[in-house]
Amino acid sequence: MPVRTPALRSRVIWEGVTEPVQVVWGAGTVEVMEEDWRGQDESSQRERMVQWRRADQARGFNLRQAPLLRMSIIRLAEQSYYLSWCHHHLTMDGWCVSLILREVFACYDASGRGTAVKLERTRPYRDYISWLQQQSKTEAERYWRGQLAGIS
Repeated sequence: MPVRTPALRSRVIWEGVTEPVQVVWGAGTVEVMEEDWRGQDESSQRERMVQWRRADQARGFNLRQAPLLRMSIIRLAEQSYYLSWCHHHLTMDGWCVSLILREVFACYDASGRGTAVKLERTRPYRDYISWLQQQSKTEAERYWRGQLAGIS
């Protein structure tokens, strides 16, 4: 599956450099694993799911390879699926996740209707990084110390 969002086409270089660097690839695809567990009873599926989740979590991510996410779709019954969307925390925060999910659901909706999806052009992620680099760390620390004052 092609990756539209630049942050999701990124990898991290941290060895041999003075400070880590995020590198965004021009194009990328997401690994989508598909499995069909319809032939198993519900109890077996639950047990297998526990093992599957442990193995998927232990798999981790290689920061040198983009993208730092993967998806899995497991068919449990004729009309029942399990979707797993794993990503490294370096690629997204809570705000970004909601924006990406909005696009995912728009694509899903369009697909269900048999229509073409029209996604808005988004502002480049590099603009956000540039803005972050211009922020005063001293002022940010002062702000957060004030917000967290009295919390132990």
